[in-house]
Amino acid sequence: MRTALIVGDSGVSGDPVIEFFKKRSRSLGYDPEEERIHAQALDRCSTLDRNSVHLVLFCVPESLTKTDDYLTKIKDSSRRVIVYAHASCASSHVAIDYLHQGLAHGYLVSGDRPSEESMEELVTSLRATGETPYRAIDFKQPGDGAKPCVFISTPFERSTLMIARNAIDYPLQQLGFMVKWGDRDYWHSIQDRIVADIQSSSLLVANVSLDTRNRLHNANVYFEAGAATALGLPIVFVRRQGEQDIPLPADVQGRRWLSYDNEIDLALKLYCGLKQSIEAKRTAPIVP
Repeated sequence: MRTALIVGDSGVSGDPVIEFFKKRSRSLGYDPEEERIHAQALDRCSTLDRNSVHLVLFCVPESLTKTDDYLTKIKDSSRRVIVYAHASCASSHVAIDYLHQGLAHGYLVSGDRPSEESMEELVTSLRATGETPYRAIDFKQPGDGAKPCVFISTPFERSTLMIARNAIDYPLQQLGFMVKWGDRDYWHSIQDRIVADIQSSSLLVANVSLDTRNRLHNANVYFEAGAATALGLPIVFVRRQGEQDIPLPADVQGRRWLSYDNEIDLALKLYCGLKQSIEAKRTAPIVP
């Protein structure tokens, strides 16, 4: 019997993520078991019968200080690990580091109930070893061997900008991308310089979340997305999960979308999606 081991707990009685994990892992043929003491769970994962534990939901309470050590020791090529972190100690940098080092395959945050979309992504990650819950994001590879650039178009209201920066700068830099922002200083015509920056980029990420200052869509974001469209640049539209019911212009409704719960959710989707595309481009046969 394949075992889905729940390590520790989030400190929340009847936690929806843990209950969901039990239900879905059971339906996929796993026997969900719990081991609240991290050290004992480590022993369980390190026994000779280690291959029986194929799936781990590693719950990180606020007080745990050696999470990296635990994740390193339970790491195994045949095992998938999902980190479920206490909100007070979670961050997009930590989440990306775990995925970048191969210590985890998914990352969730306790506190607010995750959206149905995030829960469905968790289900996908339970299905098979090696499968990712995040979709690939295609981008144009520079032909001169230079680093690919990603142009970020977003409302520059403080809260929206901080979420975007935390979710985008670090994960994309870890993948070897250069990041360009629409708020840089321009000495010449703003429109000309922005179009030039977009033209030299491999991908545009357009954050069409409502501008919290006036609860309206930001016109500059749509201008920059229009310029990217005219230049044939791939575009990924992103917005907050809670705004899914707000109508959007018809011309962008059928485009590639990412909705996000928080900055960590957005960071993971961008990192994993772009990483898949990078790996696919590396292994693609060379066409003469």
